Amino acid sequence: MLNKNFLLLILLSTQAYAEQNPSTSITANPTFNHPVTTTISPQFITNTTSTINAVGVQMKDFAINVMQKVQETCSKENYNAAKSLLKALLWEYRYKIAAGTVVTAYSGTNMLLLHDYYYLKDTQRWACWKHDCTFEHLCAIPHTELTQELIRSIGEYHYNKKNPNDATHPLIAFIATIEREIKTCKRYLNIAKTIKQLHLVKIFPINQTKIDEVNTFLERCLFIRHLFLSWLTERTLMSRAKKITHFNPKKMSIRSIYCN
Repeated sequence: MLNKNFLLLILLSTQAYAEQNPSTSITANPTFNHPVTTTISPQFITNTTSTINAVGVQMKDFAINVMQKVQETCSKENYNAAKSLLKALLWEYRYKIAAGTVVTAYSGTNMLLLHDYYYLKDTQRWACWKHDCTFEHLCAIPHTELTQELIRSIGEYHYNKKNPNDATHPLIAFIATIEREIKTCKRYLNIAKTIKQLHLVKIFPINQTKIDEVNTFLERCLFIRHLFLSWLTERTLMSRAKKITHFNPKKMSIRSIYCN
């Protein structure tokens, strides 16, 4: 009770002081020496993996929806109707389809024969290497002399323009080129053999002279490849023999031999 009377007395005193001094008022006007500026600069962090996963999920959902629509559309009745329509179209245009197939096959075979023949006739091919010599004269030349001339020709024709000191590039390029020429010869001869069996030589750009010429190209390519592979084998054996010669077993102890 005493506390309540005391608080009431304080309030009355304060009110009486305010009425006697009306000019006195409390004004809240804070002053800041440093201006406060607020800049909003949001940063968005994007996770690439999350984006890819989200795109993948969307694509998966799209594919599933498409498959569902296709399955709903392609019912058994629609499938049978489409099958019947396709059969009817094929039967209706059977002559045009057959004629188109024959013309396409004939044109493709003609182009392939012409391409293969003139590819082999190019004097830059290995089939025409030393074209001034017949195959019999080429075989009569001593193999050592002919092989050395072949290796020099390979180095001159297939040298690496970017790195002339590269000794491996000409050999690899030669093998690839000679194998392609052999494959071309065999393809031409196989097509020509099939055409002769079907008695269609008159309507294709082949004759016995061209067939014999391609046979000669094939023989020359096989002979040149044989020379190269023989030289390569001999060189490999010589390099291995040198390694064995430089190996001195007396410098190795029995323990080191068995430990290694």
